[in-house]
Amino acid sequence: MRAFFLVFVLLSTVLPAAAQVTPPPQEPAVSRAALDAQIRAVEAALGRIGAEQQSVHQQFQMVEGMRRHEVAAMQNPPGATAPQGSPLNYDDVVRDRKAQEQRLQGFAGEMNRLYARYRELEEQKRPLLDQLNELTQQRR
Repeated sequence: MRAFFLVFVLLSTVLPAAAQVTPPPQEPAVSRAALDAQIRAVEAALGRIGAEQQSVHQQFQMVEGMRRHEVAAMQNPPGATAPQGSPLNYDDVVRDRKAQEQRLQGFAGEMNRLYARYRELEEQKRPLLDQLNELTQQRR
């Protein structure tokens, strides 16, 4: 009985120490899988931000094109398109000019908004890129 008790005490002190010294063989695989999952999540977030940035850039280009067209239309004097002999109504010319100026201001405001959104997305992307670099270095 004493021998059994002595063996029990020795095993109870040796087994926990051995468990602390040797990590389970599954632990590196689990951390590797978790690391890969984090990398995929960061890459997916970067992909979503990149797609939104591309969309914002395309919208900016469209608004810029409409603004250029409007500026070109403003450079043509109103009398140049009127048929010979029919004078243009002054109130119509003033109203058209104000409408063009309002459209230009609207285009400028929309372009500023789109540019700000693009920059905001770029700021969101920076920490994700840093995180991705850290995760890929950890994986090596």
